[in-house]
Amino acid sequence: MEAQKRKLETNLITLGTGVILFGIWTFIKFAISFILFGTELDKALSDEQLILGNIVIWIFSAIEFLLRCYIGFSARSEGKGKHKSVWYLLVTGIFVIWYFVLILLDCGTLFAIDENYFDVIVTIIIDITSLVFLIEVFLYSVKLRKLRKAQLKGQGKNQ
Repeated sequence: MEAQKRKLETNLITLGTGVILFGIWTFIKFAISFILFGTELDKALSDEQLILGNIVIWIFSAIEFLLRCYIGFSARSEGKGKHKSVWYLLVTGIFVIWYFVLILLDCGTLFAIDENYFDVIVTIIIDITSLVFLIEVFLYSVKLRKLRKAQLKGQGKNQ
């Protein structure tokens, strides 16, 4: 039981780091593509609407980055034996649903476009990898919590 606990803790620390790195990667990718290529909004909106739209997009991107950092640092803390609130598991669950929907939308985009298949396929692969990380963080956190709870019950009976 102790070996399984250590394995789960190590996995959570590694997965938490991965979630943080995916957050950094996503934010950098967004910033570079946004700065270099703009958005479809550039053509359709007036200057005032465009500024407001850009601000909203940047805020959304920053919030996603901060939430990924929250998930990653919480997973790392839980892996190091610190008790974390259930909120980070709730946020992780919401992200799992979000990324599942994004992957489905990306797959729909893949069939709707005539060119640039490579970009969409790479995006799908990265999103699937991120989804797997998030699912594993959720599952390992729940398993570790159950294992720790069982250990505490076992110690209570021995005393």
